[in-house]
Amino acid sequence: MPPYSVIFPCRNCAPWLDRCLESVFAAASPDARIVAVDDGSTDATGAMLKARRGIVSVFQEHRGVSAARNSGLDAAAGRFVFFVDPDDEVEKDFFEAMCEKMASVDYCICAMRNIDDATGEESIDALKGDWHFDGNGHILEKYLPRIFGYS
Repeated sequence: MPPYSVIFPCRNCAPWLDRCLESVFAAASPDARIVAVDDGSTDATGAMLKARRGIVSVFQEHRGVSAARNSGLDAAAGRFVFFVDPDDEVEKDFFEAMCEKMASVDYCICAMRNIDDATGEESIDALKGDWHFDGNGHILEKYLPRIFGYS
């Protein structure tokens, strides 16, 4: 069984898909399961996924990113699941570091480095505030409203 799965919900992302996949393959362990869900793309995304080795590809009519993620979960295997947007890149040690942290905690959140395509300027979106939670009830009460904006 793979140690983890990486799921990409894809829709019309051909211009940046290769860059993302290269970063994931460079960071992922050889036995990780890479799952790409083409959510009804009308560009070259589907053809790119079909041509790529080492990916479990799922093709569906356009139903939206949540449905694509759920289809990816149906094809996932392993102890952990990562969602990566196809316009993102991951650091070489990303999956290893996250799996190591997750071995001793219930959840793990990371910061994000932004690079402005026009200027090359970098910034870090670090998590602000207290992100330590004591159990699922505390997560539901304090974490989810921060992420999704509801109470």
